[in-house]
Amino acid sequence: MPLNIPFQTYIQTMKSFWLYLLSTLVVSSQAFCIYNHTPDTAFFMRQMTMNTGGTYSSRFKNENFRPEEKDCCSYTNSDCNKSGGPGDIITIAFLGNYNGVDNDHWFTATLPAGGWLDLYGGGSTGEAVSVRGHEADGTLFSPEIQVDVKGILLT
Repeated sequence: MPLNIPFQTYIQTMKSFWLYLLSTLVVSSQAFCIYNHTPDTAFFMRQMTMNTGGTYSSRFKNENFRPEEKDCCSYTNSDCNKSGGPGDIITIAFLGNYNGVDNDHWFTATLPAGGWLDLYGGGSTGEAVSVRGHEADGTLFSPEIQVDVKGILLT
């Protein structure tokens, strides 16, 4: 018996299914990852100093994190996770860029060193960027989000 569901619901369901399958690869790779699901917002992102063993230049960062990209760092890499456990909390700072213009605010989000964050909305959607977090085993994680004025000190 065929299902009578809207096409958009079908697409979202399939996307969730593929994200779940992808997440199983993330768990096996022993890394934290960030996924940019925004339609047209790029981000500058850098790991904050809490729980990083790396120097300013060696810790996790991506200066042009584009839509539909992912970026990861192994939780066993001391530059990304000084304490080395998959459940240890790290913090990433983000600055969105839509149509070549930085938005007015930095925001930070926490995640487990073995988990991942999904970024949605922003840009042409007219919505604020939303963040969904996951533990290493795929269960939902509630990231602590802080919004700061432009010019956050990334030390």
